[in-house]
Amino acid sequence: MGTLLGMMHSAPPDALDLKSHILRSLLMCLRESHRTRTVFRKVGGFVYVMSVLVSMEGCLNTKNKPEQWENISRNDILSLLHMVFNTVTVAMRFEPANAKFFHHEICFTSLCDSIRLLGCFSCQQTVEEVEDNLHPKEEGIFHSIFISNYLETPFPEHIPLELTYACILLRMLYDIALDSYDKSANNSCATTLALKSPSHRRQLEQNTSPGLKRMPITPLNLAPATPDPTVVHSGVVVAMLHLLPSIQHENDQLALSLQAFISEVLKSLVRSERNQQVMCEAGLPGELIKCGRVALEEETHPLHPALQYMLERLAAQTLEPKDLREFLRLGDPLCTVPIENFESVMTSRPPHKKPGGPVPLTRVKTLVSMTTPRDFRLHGAAILPPFVEFDMSAEGFGCLFLPSIAPQSLSGPGVAVNASPDPSVVGGIGSGDRIFPPQTGLTFATWVCVDKYSDPRTDPHCVRLLTIVRHVPVKEEPVACLSFVLSARDKAIIVSTQE
Repeated sequence: MGTLLGMMHSAPPDALDLKSHILRSLLMCLRESHRTRTVFRKVGGFVYVMSVLVSMEGCLNTKNKPEQWENISRNDILSLLHMVFNTVTVAMRFEPANAKFFHHEICFTSLCDSIRLLGCFSCQQTVEEVEDNLHPKEEGIFHSIFISNYLETPFPEHIPLELTYACILLRMLYDIALDSYDKSANNSCATTLALKSPSHRRQLEQNTSPGLKRMPITPLNLAPATPDPTVVHSGVVVAMLHLLPSIQHENDQLALSLQAFISEVLKSLVRSERNQQVMCEAGLPGELIKCGRVALEEETHPLHPALQYMLERLAAQTLEPKDLREFLRLGDPLCTVPIENFESVMTSRPPHKKPGGPVPLTRVKTLVSMTTPRDFRLHGAAILPPFVEFDMSAEGFGCLFLPSIAPQSLSGPGVAVNASPDPSVVGGIGSGDRIFPPQTGLTFATWVCVDKYSDPRTDPHCVRLLTIVRHVPVKEEPVACLSFVLSARDKAIIVSTQE
């Protein structure tokens, strides 16, 4: 594998056929074998594959395209880009170590820079101010480009090629984030991703004939609701946010339209509570404030609603103190500029943006939204704390198994032994001798939300909160030495021991 990757790395930049064949061969191996995916990481496969993007520098630049890319069709270029992202995605599937490596070593270091080298993104890293007369316009066109097949993408004549290429690349990143490559429902998520947003609803309403007073009756839809997309690789979503300001073109209105559409795509990824937790762990709230500072300051900015919505939903889960301070200081109301930076800020800002003044009303609304308890099932009466989800469906998981509390030996109950490959050791991972229960005690903290209890008359099924099992040599079956259950009959917490 190292030889194959090295051959691809040393090949000329325009040897697209060779690189495609190598990547296709790698894909066949990576799909089938866990060991192959592990070896791929150990021989530097991620770096080799991402270096293909670096070797394609300027291939999507329509103004100053290098001569070596002039005679190569755009379908061949897009096909190779698709193959690169497909390979990376499959290499991370079911491999936490690979996903962690890609997250830390690729996403946060070189992914955005490598994509910018292709030529359809600028080097702009923060959202800029927008003139008052500019408004998003062609979002529907970009939506059709975004949900189309990579090799059958429509290239509208009135849309600049750079913006079409940027839209296609962002769709590829979107599929990495959702782990959608090589899956049958590859297009299903993207098809419905942004149709919930108000901007697309307005556009659909405008497209209807103005002469009709009554809206046409829509057919009855008995199909189940489309589930919210599930973010698998959160670092790629952060990379998409970093590329949002890099969407630039001489036609400011079309560039702004694509920015607005992509902001709606990102917005669609933080609707579910599970995605909010994942994106908070990836630091998306802080990146939103850094990258979209201008849009969050100005209520009239076209990107303001989407970015504000994202920040509100993420802040309801968790917000770092430094990020909260940065948010409160946006626009420097009440002279909140740090003392050491006051003089430089006073001289660099335009007259209409000097520090001071009242806190903007939109900021107050956002703070109220962040801190107001709300739960749609309880009509705004409470908010649920973040908790571990117990998936009680037929194919879901009903418990969390922690094997590392204490490695147990059949030779003696109550004493932990060294977790070596000894056949007498039953369960447990780690190394070293550990006594259980530990002398310093054991703390287990969790929130559990019960949406609905079973019927106590027909199915008095309790909710098991915590069960600690001990293997005793004299008994064939293990002993539940400590258990906490929530009774479905009277909602009481029952604590029981057999020690």
